Amino acid sequence: CNTIEKGSNGNKEFFAKWEVTDYNISYISELDATNLNPTKYNCLTENIALKELYKDGYEFVGWFDSNTYNNKVETINKGTTGNITLYAKWNEVNYTIEYVDKFNVSNTNKTSFTINSSIFDILPLEKVGYDFVGWFDNATGTGPALTEIAKGSKGNLIRIIGTNVCMFLQKIRGCV
Repeated sequence: CNTIEKGSNGNKEFFAKWEVTDYNISYISELDATNLNPTKYNCLTENIALKELYKDGYEFVGWFDSNTYNNKVETINKGTTGNITLYAKWNEVNYTIEYVDKFNVSNTNKTSFTINSSIFDILPLEKVGYDFVGWFDNATGTGPALTEIAKGSKGNLIRIIGTNVCMFLQKIRGCV
């Protein structure tokens, strides 16, 4: 019965019934990365420590409460209510290129790149009395010579060795 009948008398006792409200957590990221954070919570949910995302070529800066990235959110605290939208902030990783040349010839090649850098050539060096063989990713100068860094390349450090084949040229041209 949901009404008190007219003419009823005496004290009445009523009991409140409560249900916990579930709220949504939306995550917005410009990059496609696996997100293992929960998408729902309620006021009884224990503190939620937000997990970082990972994407090759990028550094995850954190979750923020707006796309202006002013207020970083690391935890959704127990007792919080309302739907939440969080925004992932990313920075491109800046990779360095180290050129190793035993003659320290002037080198105008780029020394850094990101995953989104446009393709660029790795230029040869010039030294009188030597033929420049190429840039290699190993000290022995074996394998194909590297001539460019392609867009989408990534790596913490690319070490490129300038190989001057003086030992082989010495017999032919008297290399010093």
